[in-house]
Amino acid sequence: MAINAGDVIRATAKLLSDTGDSVQNVFHFKAGASITADNDGIDDITAFLDTLYDNVDGDLHLALDFDSINLFNVDQDKSYGDVAWPSLTDCSGSGERYAPGVALLISLRTGYSRKLGRKYLGFYGEGKLASGLFTQGVLTNAAAFASQLLSGFVGGTSGETWLPGIPTKEGGFLGFTEAVVNGNPAYQRRRRVGSGV
Repeated sequence: MAINAGDVIRATAKLLSDTGDSVQNVFHFKAGASITADNDGIDDITAFLDTLYDNVDGDLHLALDFDSINLFNVDQDKSYGDVAWPSLTDCSGSGERYAPGVALLISLRTGYSRKLGRKYLGFYGEGKLASGLFTQGVLTNAAAFASQLLSGFVGGTSGETWLPGIPTKEGGFLGFTEAVVNGNPAYQRRRRVGSGV
């Protein structure tokens, strides 16, 4: 089987804490103009997510492990199941950890009102916040994370161009044009696998 040009792949990046809490972010990627083998597309996206989270794994609490990445072809209604992270295994942030819901929020704008993506990063430990705000080091690393979502990338396996963004209810797809990293802590609510943007 193959990923067709223009197909949207949903990837749920899953981290798991030592207490069984799952920390997840959902990403969508639109395939470029070529047909790509399923395995090559999976390799492209998981490698991108591995590089993306490498920006912040030193800040996220060491109680978190990189669990798996769940992939699904939205256009073909086809599940690829869970695959392992290519290289990331553990986070390494230290200190007493904050409550599981405390997170850093990245808002990803598309240029259209009410159509944006949100990525919540957590758990964090003490020392990553000062006077109620995330430290400059944490914000810098989160900005590096966010900047990688603002343009397409070329897959290292397939050579295909992929565009991160969000699908619309009307069947379209919007790439991200701007990212805002919030210094104030947010709260990551619980959700089921595959939901969210």
